[in-house]
Amino acid sequence: FHDALARLARRIHAAGYTIELVECDPQAGGTAMVEDLAHKNVDGCVLVGWGVEPAEEVLSALTLLDLGGAAIGTTLSSPDLTWSDVDRRGAIRRATLDLLAEGHDCVVLLDTDEGGRHRQAKVDAFQQALKEDARQDADRQVFRMQATGLAEVARITREARARCPGVSAFVLSDNFYADGVLLELSRAGIAPGPDCRLVGFGDTALANRVTPRLTHYSLMVEEQVQFAFDALMDRLNAPPPHTGHHRLFESKRIPGGT
Repeated sequence: FHDALARLARRIHAAGYTIELVECDPQAGGTAMVEDLAHKNVDGCVLVGWGVEPAEEVLSALTLLDLGGAAIGTTLSSPDLTWSDVDRRGAIRRATLDLLAEGHDCVVLLDTDEGGRHRQAKVDAFQQALKEDARQDADRQVFRMQATGLAEVARITREARARCPGVSAFVLSDNFYADGVLLELSRAGIAPGPDCRLVGFGDTALANRVTPRLTHYSLMVEEQVQFAFDALMDRLNAPPPHTGHHRLFESKRIPGGT
């Protein structure tokens, strides 16, 4: 969110607009929120990381009031709405298949997503890759966090090594707890890179903060922000009728030391 916001702010200011952060009450409904924004004479609205239903409600209400709107990080179904997102399922699937192609017979998923709305989709993508391509029992190779915190990350890392003694590669469904996984592996005398492979998904800033730097598939924040910004500027500057713009980006693999 903060990465996307900073990138948006730079573009918005450079285009001669100002930016205002608005805290929304999800219980008030999208129409009421948009009417309030219209009274403030806003030119457009950007939604960062919203759920599908509230995003569609707000963007549809903006359209009815002839205001520009775009969602970043949310895949919507309506062709009339503007959004950008990243293919999370595809990223986890490719990470898994890459490790299998490298010759790792035992790949496990450490489900380090704390319960976001994309959690199950990433688990499904991992299991599908193992079942369809490696003909493996993927159910026993998923280790889910049941609570938050580093102690829980350490627990599932130990459990993965205990239940899958031959594990040589780990896929992390989210980069947030990469440091916890690396710490637990180092306590066991395992060095990611030389001894095993570790591939994550998510924020590049989180992947860069650990040592060794985490190999990961990115959220494509720069590309998503640029797409949404360009679409919003087109909407503000072009005469009607207006159409929705949407793009699902393929996640980029960023190599590190793991």
